[in-house]
Amino acid sequence: MLRHWEYYFQFSNAPTTTDDVAAGGSIDEMHIVVLDEDGGITGTAGTILETFEGVSQASDAKTSTGSSNYYADVIYNNQSMCMSWTMILLLQMQVVLRKVKLLITQWK
Repeated sequence: MLRHWEYYFQFSNAPTTTDDVAAGGSIDEMHIVVLDEDGGITGTAGTILETFEGVSQASDAKTSTGSSNYYADVIYNNQSMCMSWTMILLLQMQVVLRKVKLLITQWK
């Protein structure tokens, strides 16, 4: 059975490994969707406010132009109109927790 993330069609392909992650890194890429979950911003629950495609979990990842591709940098320094630094820290915690969950799953 083939399953897709709910927002799969918002992006050109599935996340894999970014081009410029440090040696030995893999599967660091992720896509982020910022939603108006309850409709408090747009009036319509589930409205997509922003998307970030191909950002990296690796703090040393770079884009083809040499700028940072680390998701916190991309969101905070470059583009986000909706996310505050507090929200970025919460997102980082979720990424760490997902990695811990993945490690626990691998040990079973």
